[in-house]
Amino acid sequence: MAVETGYSKIVTSGSVFLYDTGDTVNSWKGAPTTNLATFDVASAVFSTDTPGNLTQTANSTEATYQGRLSKKMTVGAGYWNAYIYNYNTGVSSTVFAVSYKVKLPGGAHPSSIIGGGYIYGSAGSFFPAPTFTSLGDGWYLATMLYSGTSMTLNSLTGMNGIGPGVFYITDYQAEAKSFSTPFAGVAGTRSTTQGMIDIVGGNTIDLANMSYGANNAISFDGTDDYISLGCVSNTIRAYNSSTEFIVNLPVYSGGQRAILSYRSVNTMYIGKASGGIFVYYNTLNTPGYTVGNITNGTTAHIVVLCNADGNLLSVYINGTLAGSVTRTGWSTTYNSTVSLGYDDGGTNEYMLGSMYLFKHYNRVLSSTEIQQNYNHYKTRFNLP
Repeated sequence: MAVETGYSKIVTSGSVFLYDTGDTVNSWKGAPTTNLATFDVASAVFSTDTPGNLTQTANSTEATYQGRLSKKMTVGAGYWNAYIYNYNTGVSSTVFAVSYKVKLPGGAHPSSIIGGGYIYGSAGSFFPAPTFTSLGDGWYLATMLYSGTSMTLNSLTGMNGIGPGVFYITDYQAEAKSFSTPFAGVAGTRSTTQGMIDIVGGNTIDLANMSYGANNAISFDGTDDYISLGCVSNTIRAYNSSTEFIVNLPVYSGGQRAILSYRSVNTMYIGKASGGIFVYYNTLNTPGYTVGNITNGTTAHIVVLCNADGNLLSVYINGTLAGSVTRTGWSTTYNSTVSLGYDDGGTNEYMLGSMYLFKHYNRVLSSTEIQQNYNHYKTRFNLP
């Protein structure tokens, strides 16, 4: 099964599952959220407090951001307060994050025309001026945050033009949270099963109770966070397989060591023990195996090989074989449920830390292929 463009440097043969939190185009779409701006800015109605000094023109190809249309706006000299009018979210909150993408012809910084860029809410509450972050190709992400007493958004102001000037605007977004998520201006709600996409395709990912940072990164808090994988038939198994992940565990304790658990008729468990990586597969003649070492708080690339034909269980850490043991008793059963960061057995162990990437192959990778994958991620994750 092929993996999408951009992954030519990693091994794809036999890959049946892959998520990557660093791939915001194909895999990690962002935290669950609701865009309170229930419209596409390219078709929204704009106005000004001085009619006739803000004009709208047809969309053009030069104003397309990653395939999404924008609206071309022209602000007259000396006029400001151009806004999306007659809009009320109906949501009251003590915190709102508003964002949009903007571009000026010639790639100029948007502060040259968008001065205040405020959002107006109930009781005369105003948002501060936007912060602009370059997205490349002349586009900027504008973000504004309101935090204070409870308010309801009355009108969503996308610009406070001090003109004259022309600009393009798209992906307007308002959220009742403390940071803006990458939601591409889509109206409606992104659920916990829409935040992460299996790049290979076919499997569902549910970000159950996950914690999210201001940079949108996910983390496991050690209490109730986990990722649940709903696997299509004949996808994930221990028999003749390779499981690969990149993880950072800041501390070790008995209740926070789970990395992943495959459960159906048979159980495979991978976790961090005081002696390194612990692998347990309940049908084997000797089910448990601990090998290697991972320093707390460091990021590590791990591959667990289940070579049933060769009666061998092997663990690679950062591209190097940490150890192998002879094991018999492999089951050919596929797993319908996989939990990442959680062991849903009797111990109920939760992971504390981050799992940036998870892959599964329905074949045994060679040492050369494992090294190839490790080299692909080494610089990005500052691996040893």
